[in-house]
Amino acid sequence: MGLTEWIFKQHFISAVLLACLVWAQCADAQAQQPDDRRTVTERFRSIHRAEGVPVGAMRLYPRLGLGLAWSDNVFANNTLESSDWASKLLTEVRLESISSYYSAEIGGRAEIARFDQFSSNDSEDIRFWISGDKDFRSSNLALDADLADLAEPRTSVDAAGAAVELTRYQRIDLEGAYTYSPGRWIARLDSTYRNFDYEDTETLTGTVDNGDRNRKILDFGIRFGYEMSELYGLFLEPRFTNVDYEQRVDNNGFERSSDGYEIRLGTSLNYSGVITGELFVGYLDRAFDDIAFGNVQGPSFGGEINWEVTRLTTVSLGASRTTDATTLAGASTTLNTRFILGVDHEFRRNLVLQLDLEAANEEFEGILREDDILRLGLKAEYRVNPRLWLQAGYRYRERRPTPPGARGRDFDINEVMFDVIYQL
Repeated sequence: MGLTEWIFKQHFISAVLLACLVWAQCADAQAQQPDDRRTVTERFRSIHRAEGVPVGAMRLYPRLGLGLAWSDNVFANNTLESSDWASKLLTEVRLESISSYYSAEIGGRAEIARFDQFSSNDSEDIRFWISGDKDFRSSNLALDADLADLAEPRTSVDAAGAAVELTRYQRIDLEGAYTYSPGRWIARLDSTYRNFDYEDTETLTGTVDNGDRNRKILDFGIRFGYEMSELYGLFLEPRFTNVDYEQRVDNNGFERSSDGYEIRLGTSLNYSGVITGELFVGYLDRAFDDIAFGNVQGPSFGGEINWEVTRLTTVSLGASRTTDATTLAGASTTLNTRFILGVDHEFRRNLVLQLDLEAANEEFEGILREDDILRLGLKAEYRVNPRLWLQAGYRYRERRPTPPGARGRDFDINEVMFDVIYQL
């Protein structure tokens, strides 16, 4: 299915969201003040924001970027290490309208990469999105839609081996959340719908049918919370998830559709704006249609804390324990545990540096395999002026399967990137 045909088949999504945005712009109601707690990088980008081009009551932000990237392991395989350069083209257009009553945005982005030696790694990622957010006297409504046509990276666990091209897939994301907060009480209902549609992959040994990877995911939750003081609040949040595969039985003879729930008990924090975020612990349970797969059960946790060490430095800590889909033969799902550290520092008024570190473990339920993952990223962003900025970065990625030689690549990747971006 071509991208144009796919987009037109999903036109009703954009129509619904656009109607919601028009309603948000025209509605006349008292709004709450927006939450201005931001990290150093978020504040930095807000200060150096380009003016844009006026379009009626909205503003248009066109962007053009050129970049170079180098990787020492473009096939994500330590037994076949090959380095290569890639040139990148980024184009983006966003139409925004922001006031104290609402925010609305419509945008599109295309990122194209062309490799010097190994054209089988060439990619084109295309996204369209639309979002709206509206505050009322005691409530808030937020809606988002995202349509994307993407190339699956070779680092993906489910990517076909010996592929002569990257696997392409289309993804639809729809999100909505309604929050009601009279006084210290908070009630929130949120829902997410995701649709994955994979194309077949050409490999050295033939064509891989990816139809058994196509799936729809529906997740929704209800949060009940109470602000105990200005410093912290407590909440209880049950969540429910349904994963429905397009093929009832996959290519290996397994029924992968599932239903699950999670119960979360957590706290939200706001210590004078210096330490903000939320933490939770809980219990998750997932049941599969295939009787060969046992239930995945156990404790869960998650959250993110931002600590504004100084006005120039922000430290972010995050953790999560979740399940994710996989089509590896014999595995029902992956149980993912992640820990994340981020540091943003503003060295000068127009120069900010970012450090990101992630350590993760992916346990494949149903088979004797688990992977240890390490990611390290360094990035510098220099604003020559609000319209022109330079970005340079380094990224290291590592995956170690246990036992060694398990299906999936054992790799180390070092990457260097440099981008020049211009925005009106």
